[in-house]
Amino acid sequence: MIRIIAGTFQGRKIKAPKSQKTRPTQSSLRESFFNICQHRVADSIFLDLFAGSGAMGFEALSRGAKKVVFVDQNPISISCIRENSRLLGVENETLVIKRDALSALNTLNQKFDLIFIDPPYDLKKPLALPEKVLSQIERNGLIGEDGSIFIEVPHLKDHALLELDRLYCKNVRKYGNTDLMEFQIK
Repeated sequence: MIRIIAGTFQGRKIKAPKSQKTRPTQSSLRESFFNICQHRVADSIFLDLFAGSGAMGFEALSRGAKKVVFVDQNPISISCIRENSRLLGVENETLVIKRDALSALNTLNQKFDLIFIDPPYDLKKPLALPEKVLSQIERNGLIGEDGSIFIEVPHLKDHALLELDRLYCKNVRKYGNTDLMEFQIK
């Protein structure tokens, strides 16, 4: 079980998938993320990519997001997200997509204010999947002009920052063994 940190659902617990394939975002990183973008969450359109339990998206809804799109390909995660959505009574504010991230990004046709990406860690090529995802978001124009994209990656001593046409890395913050990279439109 994961506890919602703040907002309308503060203190409520949501279910987490019982699967070796999911790695819930630490509560300290969730709290830091929402402190960083606290003034941009209300009335936002939020994308939770590689959603797992959906904790980031449900936290966003708790803090006033207008709509959250959850994307995950794991059927256990999808079932968990749908159940959590029902338990919190937010079915009308959510869209749950069961697909791999890259193909899901090709089906989305709206701009997001905030995008949170928590891909599986590949310690041999830690930025390979995030780079593909960022390129797809950039190519499909899925981030609003004032929007931000956050990617959770394993901590790297030297970030070979991703080279993208329209996006730049605004900040990298370290949380234990995890880095949170923030990207915005140039």
